[in-house]
Formats: sequence, C-alpha cells, structure tokens
Amino acid sequence: MKKKCMIIAVCLLFAFLCGCGKKKDPGQQEQTESQTQTQEQENLSDIQQNMENSHNGSQAAQGQSPDADSLVGGSAGDLTYEIKYEQKAFQAEDDAVIFEAKLAYPVLIGEEEFHTSVNSFFEMWKDSKLKEYEQDDDAAWRQALEVYRESKDAGWMGAWSEEYDVSRVTVQNGFANVLMESWLYEGGNHGVSDRESYWFRRTDGCPTTLFHESRMTEDQWETMLEKKFYDLITSAPEAEYFEDAAEIIDDVDWDEVDAYIGDTGIVFYLPPAQIGPYSSGFAEVIVSYEEVFGNH
Repeated sequence: MKKKCMIIAVCLLFAFLCGCGKKKDPGQQEQTESQTQTQEQENLSDIQQNMENSHNGSQAAQGQSPDADSLVGGSAGDLTYEIKYEQKAFQAEDDAVIFEAKLAYPVLIGEEEFHTSVNSFFEMWKDSKLKEYEQDDDAAWRQALEVYRESKDAGWMGAWSEEYDVSRVTVQNGFANVLMESWLYEGGNHGVSDRESYWFRRTDGCPTTLFHESRMTEDQWETMLEKKFYDLITSAPEAEYFEDAAEIIDDVDWDEVDAYIGDTGIVFYLPPAQIGPYSSGFAEVIVSYEEVFGNH
C-alpha cells in the first residue's frame, strides 16, 4: 500500500512540476473558474449529505465535526481552508455493499496562484485515489470482495472501508504542508493507520519535497536520519521497538520516509510495525528547521 501511495504522489508531483510556471490565457482561466464554481455549487448538497466523522480523533486540525449544514474548515498561518468529502461504495455481484472509500482533502480559500495550484493538486489526488480503487487489481475493495465471496455464507464480518482525513495543515519557512491520515478497516477489525504528507512552495503552490529544497546531499540525509532513529530506539523502553530495530533502520530507503511540519520542527516518521509493534504507533523523530534548511 505504501508503494502505491508513493507512485501516486510521484505521478502527481511530476505532472505539477511540468505544469508550474506555465502561463494561462486569462479568458480561458476565467471561464474555467466560473465552470468550476458552478459545478461545486451543484455538488455541494450531495457532498454535505455524505459527510461524517470517520475517526473520533481525526478532527483536531479542523476544530469541529462535519454536519449537514456546513463544510468543516480551519486555518493555518495566513491560510483558511475547508475540507471537502468524497465517498464511493463498491458492491459484490449480489449488490451487497462490501467496501466504502471515504476521502477528505483540503480546499484553500483564495484566488491566488498558490490557492489554485494546491486545490488542483488535491482534486487530482482525489481522482487518482478513486481510479486506483476502480482499476488496481490489488485494491482493498477487491481484497474485501475475495473475503466476501469466501465467507458470506459462513460469517461475513461486514463491509470494509478506507477513510482519509486531513490531520494537519501547516505553513512554515516558505512552505505549506498537508498531512493526510488514513485508516483501513477490515470488517469488524481495528483500523490499520497510514499517513501521506504533501509539501508545497508557498510562493506558487507547486508541489516539492524536503530533499529537493534542503541544503543537504543524499548521503547527509541518510546519515542524519539514521542517527536520529537509532537514538530514538536506544533511548526508548525495551519493549517499544523490535530487538533488531537497529538492523532494520540500516535497510530503510530514506527517499521513501515522509515528514510533516510539527510544533517544534520537522517530524520524520516510520509507519507502525516497521521497527516496533503496531501498538507503538508511528516512530517519530524531530529535525530542526536549521538542520534541514540552514539559513534558507
């Protein structure tokens, strides 16, 4: 699942990096924006009806739970945003709903290039997610279908779902960061959590990466992160991480390690169960802005 998310992110990033900086015809842009606003107004009531609180602890970034009257919103620095929701159900051959995809993503309020670029990115993100569900042979709903076919007459535990939420929207050091959290629920089982983090240049909204923007080389990144996580492992209680966690760290592909803007620095994380029991949650280390950007 992590690899698939990375592939989607890379495809979206490539498309945007190719498109950033291109000039648009003012008349065409005005017409497109007008059509988009009209379509959003037509879809607003449907979106509102589908909104629900997909995770009790996931609304911290928004400050309230969605209801039938308004879209959930929030602010970060000089940004204000709303959370848009998209939901799709998947059925088996007998029309039983076996899987539901519930997506949430931010919509920035504003008309600058930055707002337009970020909003277009997440519209593409949403479309790519839905396309992955529909076309990927390894998609979660196809796994649910297989389980349903095998167990519907012998104790089907109920529909699966995958739910995305916007956990944090943060602006710092010339960048905007959006942290997405997801939970995959397999029938009545406890949800399996994951994260996706997206970085944008505050000037124009083009997607970027910390590796691309920082002052460090790839070897310097690897050395720094290995030490940070090694220190985390050796200073933690014995049961918090696996006995061979240090050896696992040696084999981590640091190009695939995500990060988000935290309260005191940049938080790099490894997913649950990679270097410790699932109950230990995400393994996180904090890197200062100065370590990453220097005087940038």
